[in-house]
Amino acid sequence: MKMTATEPVKEYGKSPRHRGVYFLEEATAKGMAFVSTKVQDTKIFWLVNPDEERVVNAKFFTYGGPDSVAIGEALSDMVIGASIQEAFSVSGEDVIAHLAASNYFPFNKEPLISQINDLISNMKQDHPLALAKLSLSEMKASNAKNAQNSTEDEKWLKMSNSERIKLIEEAIDGQVRDALAVDGGGIDIVEVKDDWNVYAEFQGACSSCSASIGSTFIVVENVIKSKVNERLTLVASSFPW
Repeated sequence: MKMTATEPVKEYGKSPRHRGVYFLEEATAKGMAFVSTKVQDTKIFWLVNPDEERVVNAKFFTYGGPDSVAIGEALSDMVIGASIQEAFSVSGEDVIAHLAASNYFPFNKEPLISQINDLISNMKQDHPLALAKLSLSEMKASNAKNAQNSTEDEKWLKMSNSERIKLIEEAIDGQVRDALAVDGGGIDIVEVKDDWNVYAEFQGACSSCSASIGSTFIVVENVIKSKVNERLTLVASSFPW
Protein backbone atom coordinates (compact mmCIF):
# COMPACT_ATOMS: atom_id res chain seq x y z
CA MET A 1 0.00 0.00 0.00
CA LYS A 2 1.33 3.43 -0.89
CA MET A 3 2.10 5.58 2.12
CA THR A 4 0.82 9.14 2.33
CA ALA A 5 2.54 12.09 3.96
CA THR A 6 0.27 11.72 6.98
CA GLU A 7 1.38 8.14 7.61
CA PRO A 8 4.98 8.34 8.82
CA VAL A 9 7.19 5.26 9.10
CA LYS A 10 8.40 4.95 12.68
CA GLU A 11 11.02 2.23 12.92
CA TYR A 12 14.09 4.21 13.93
CA GLY A 13 14.73 4.16 17.67
CA LYS A 14 12.47 1.24 18.50
CA SER A 15 15.44 -0.50 20.09
CA PRO A 16 17.61 2.47 21.18
CA ARG A 17 21.25 1.59 21.87
CA HIS A 18 22.07 4.93 23.49
CA ARG A 19 19.22 5.28 25.93
CA GLY A 20 20.59 5.69 29.45
CA VAL A 21 22.39 8.18 31.65
CA TYR A 22 25.91 9.25 32.61
CA PHE A 23 26.92 10.88 35.88
CA LEU A 24 29.60 13.46 36.63
CA GLU A 25 31.50 11.08 38.92
CA GLU A 26 31.59 8.41 36.23
CA ALA A 27 32.93 10.83 33.63
CA THR A 28 35.52 12.30 36.00
CA ALA A 29 36.80 8.83 36.89
CA LYS A 30 37.44 8.28 33.17
CA GLY A 31 39.13 11.67 32.78
CA MET A 32 36.30 12.91 30.56
CA ALA A 33 34.41 16.18 30.56
CA PHE A 34 30.73 15.65 31.39
CA VAL A 35 28.40 17.75 29.23
CA SER A 36 24.67 17.47 29.81
CA THR A 37 21.43 19.38 29.32
CA LYS A 38 17.67 18.94 29.29
CA VAL A 39 15.09 20.51 27.01
CA GLN A 40 11.41 19.66 27.41
CA ASP A 41 11.11 15.87 27.77
CA THR A 42 14.63 14.93 26.65
CA LYS A 43 17.97 14.97 28.44
CA ILE A 44 21.28 14.24 26.68
CA PHE A 45 24.69 13.33 28.07
CA TRP A 46 28.08 13.52 26.33
CA LEU A 47 31.50 12.32 27.48
CA VAL A 48 34.14 14.54 25.88
CA ASN A 49 37.85 13.76 25.70
CA PRO A 50 39.41 17.06 26.89
CA ASP A 51 42.71 16.45 25.06
CA GLU A 52 41.28 15.46 21.68
CA GLU A 53 38.17 17.65 22.07
CA ARG A 54 36.10 14.75 20.77
CA VAL A 55 32.79 13.21 21.89
CA VAL A 56 33.73 9.75 23.12
CA ASN A 57 30.24 8.58 23.96
CA ALA A 58 26.68 9.85 24.21
CA LYS A 59 23.44 8.82 25.88
CA PHE A 60 19.96 10.23 26.21
CA PHE A 61 16.91 9.82 28.40
CA THR A 62 13.38 10.91 27.60
CA TYR A 63 9.90 10.73 29.02
CA GLY A 64 8.48 11.53 25.59
CA GLY A 65 7.07 9.34 22.88
CA PRO A 66 8.61 7.70 19.80
CA ASP A 67 9.68 11.00 18.23
CA SER A 68 11.64 12.00 21.32
CA VAL A 69 13.31 8.58 21.45
CA ALA A 70 14.15 8.83 17.76
CA ILE A 71 15.81 12.24 17.99
CA GLY A 72 17.75 11.19 21.11
CA GLU A 73 19.02 8.08 19.36
CA ALA A 74 19.78 9.89 16.09
CA LEU A 75 21.60 12.75 17.80
CA SER A 76 23.72 10.30 19.80
CA ASP A 77 24.60 8.38 16.62
CA MET A 78 25.63 11.60 14.91
CA VAL A 79 27.91 13.05 17.61
CA ILE A 80 29.77 9.97 18.85
CA GLY A 81 33.30 10.15 17.47
CA ALA A 82 32.84 13.70 16.20
CA SER A 83 34.97 16.63 17.30
CA ILE A 84 33.20 18.86 19.77
CA GLN A 85 32.92 21.61 17.15
CA GLU A 86 31.38 19.16 14.67
CA ALA A 87 28.91 18.08 17.35
CA PHE A 88 28.01 21.69 18.08
CA SER A 89 27.35 22.29 14.39
CA VAL A 90 24.66 19.59 14.19
CA SER A 91 21.29 21.23 13.64
CA GLY A 92 17.72 20.15 14.08
CA GLU A 93 17.40 19.93 10.32
CA ASP A 94 20.42 17.61 10.19
CA VAL A 95 18.85 15.24 12.71
CA ILE A 96 15.52 15.20 10.86
CA ALA A 97 17.39 14.48 7.61
CA HIS A 98 19.22 11.64 9.39
CA LEU A 99 15.86 10.23 10.47
CA ALA A 100 14.44 10.64 6.97
CA ALA A 101 17.39 8.69 5.54
CA SER A 102 16.34 5.89 7.91
CA ASN A 103 12.69 6.13 6.78
CA TYR A 104 11.49 7.80 9.97
CA PHE A 105 9.18 10.74 9.31
CA PRO A 106 7.76 12.49 12.40
CA PHE A 107 4.42 14.28 12.13
CA ASN A 108 5.48 17.58 13.70
CA LYS A 109 9.00 18.36 12.54
CA GLU A 110 9.18 22.02 13.52
CA PRO A 111 8.84 21.51 17.30
CA LEU A 112 11.44 18.73 17.13
CA ILE A 113 13.86 20.88 15.14
CA SER A 114 13.50 23.65 17.70
CA GLN A 115 14.05 21.21 20.57
CA ILE A 116 17.20 19.75 18.99
CA ASN A 117 18.62 23.21 18.30
CA ASP A 118 18.01 24.16 21.94
CA LEU A 119 19.71 20.98 23.13
CA ILE A 120 22.81 21.67 21.03
CA SER A 121 22.87 25.34 22.04
CA ASN A 122 22.72 24.40 25.73
CA MET A 123 25.49 21.80 25.32
CA LYS A 124 27.69 24.43 23.69
CA GLN A 125 27.19 26.72 26.68
CA ASP A 126 27.82 23.92 29.20
CA HIS A 127 31.03 22.68 27.59
CA PRO A 128 33.41 25.32 29.10
CA LEU A 129 31.88 24.71 32.55
CA ALA A 130 32.34 20.95 32.10
CA LEU A 131 36.03 21.43 31.27
CA ALA A 132 36.44 23.69 34.33
CA LYS A 133 34.81 21.07 36.58
CA LEU A 134 37.10 18.36 35.21
CA SER A 135 40.17 20.57 35.67
CA LEU A 136 39.16 21.37 39.26
CA SER A 137 38.55 17.69 39.99
CA GLU A 138 41.95 16.73 38.59
CA MET A 139 43.59 19.51 40.58
CA LYS A 140 41.97 18.31 43.80
CA ALA A 141 43.04 14.73 43.06
CA SER A 142 46.58 15.88 42.35
CA ASN A 143 46.72 17.93 45.55
CA ALA A 144 45.40 14.98 47.55
CA LYS A 145 48.01 12.69 46.00
CA ASN A 146 50.79 15.20 46.67
CA ALA A 147 49.66 15.52 50.27
CA GLN A 148 49.62 11.74 50.64
CA ASN A 149 53.07 11.44 49.04
CA SER A 150 54.40 14.15 51.34
CA THR A 151 53.14 12.24 54.37
CA GLU A 152 54.63 9.00 53.08
CA ASP A 153 57.96 10.74 52.44
CA GLU A 154 58.03 12.10 56.00
CA LYS A 155 57.38 8.63 57.43
CA TRP A 156 60.08 7.15 55.21
CA LEU A 157 62.69 9.73 56.19
CA LYS A 158 62.06 9.08 59.89
CA MET A 159 62.73 5.33 59.51
CA SER A 160 66.03 3.69 60.35
CA ASN A 161 67.89 1.91 57.56
CA SER A 162 66.93 -1.50 58.97
CA GLU A 163 63.26 -0.48 59.04
CA ARG A 164 63.45 0.63 55.43
CA ILE A 165 65.08 -2.62 54.30
CA LYS A 166 62.44 -4.63 56.18
CA LEU A 167 59.65 -2.72 54.44
CA ILE A 168 61.22 -3.31 51.02
CA GLU A 169 61.82 -6.99 51.76
CA GLU A 170 58.16 -7.39 52.72
CA ALA A 171 57.13 -5.74 49.45
CA ILE A 172 59.03 -8.23 47.29
CA ASP A 173 58.34 -11.30 49.43
CA GLY A 174 55.89 -13.71 47.90
CA GLN A 175 55.18 -13.24 44.21
CA VAL A 176 58.49 -11.63 43.22
CA ARG A 177 60.72 -14.01 45.17
CA ASP A 178 58.65 -17.02 44.14
CA ALA A 179 59.03 -16.07 40.46
CA LEU A 180 62.79 -15.75 40.82
CA ALA A 181 63.07 -19.05 42.71
CA VAL A 182 61.38 -20.92 39.85
CA ASP A 183 64.40 -20.06 37.65
CA GLY A 184 66.90 -20.74 40.42
CA GLY A 185 67.51 -17.09 41.21
CA GLY A 186 67.00 -14.64 44.01
CA ILE A 187 67.57 -11.10 45.17
CA ASP A 188 68.84 -9.62 48.42
CA ILE A 189 68.25 -6.03 49.52
CA VAL A 190 71.65 -4.86 50.74
CA GLU A 191 71.15 -1.30 51.91
CA VAL A 192 69.45 2.04 51.29
CA LYS A 193 71.75 4.97 50.56
CA ASP A 194 70.96 8.67 50.37
CA ASP A 195 67.41 7.89 51.56
CA TRP A 196 66.09 6.88 48.13
CA ASN A 197 68.62 4.52 46.49
CA VAL A 198 67.92 0.84 47.15
CA TYR A 199 70.94 -1.38 46.56
CA ALA A 200 70.16 -4.99 45.64
CA GLU A 201 72.30 -8.06 44.99
CA PHE A 202 71.11 -10.66 42.52
CA GLN A 203 71.67 -14.28 43.48
CA GLY A 204 71.81 -17.70 41.88
CA ALA A 205 70.94 -17.94 38.17
CA CYS A 206 70.05 -14.24 38.05
CA SER A 207 73.56 -13.17 39.04
CA SER A 208 75.12 -14.54 35.84
CA CYS A 209 72.46 -13.61 33.32
CA SER A 210 72.29 -10.05 32.02
CA ALA A 211 68.87 -10.65 30.43
CA SER A 212 67.46 -11.92 33.72
CA ILE A 213 68.83 -8.97 35.65
CA GLY A 214 67.41 -6.54 33.13
CA SER A 215 63.84 -7.86 33.33
CA THR A 216 64.01 -8.64 37.05
CA PHE A 217 65.41 -5.18 37.74
CA ILE A 218 62.40 -3.50 36.14
CA VAL A 219 59.89 -5.74 37.93
CA VAL A 220 61.46 -5.28 41.37
CA GLU A 221 61.82 -1.50 40.98
CA ASN A 222 58.18 -1.18 39.92
CA VAL A 223 57.06 -3.24 42.91
CA ILE A 224 58.97 -1.21 45.49
CA LYS A 225 57.85 2.05 43.88
CA SER A 226 54.17 1.03 43.98
CA LYS A 227 54.19 -0.71 47.38
CA VAL A 228 56.72 1.36 49.33
CA ASN A 229 57.45 4.78 47.81
CA GLU A 230 57.42 6.01 44.22
CA ARG A 231 60.62 8.03 44.77
CA LEU A 232 62.73 4.93 45.38
CA THR A 233 65.32 3.91 42.79
CA LEU A 234 66.72 0.40 42.51
CA VAL A 235 70.49 0.07 42.13
CA ALA A 236 72.25 -3.22 41.38
CA SER A 237 75.33 -3.79 43.52
CA SER A 238 77.00 -5.51 40.60
CA PHE A 239 76.25 -6.55 37.02
CA PRO A 240 77.72 -9.49 35.06
CA TRP A 241 78.76 -7.21 32.18
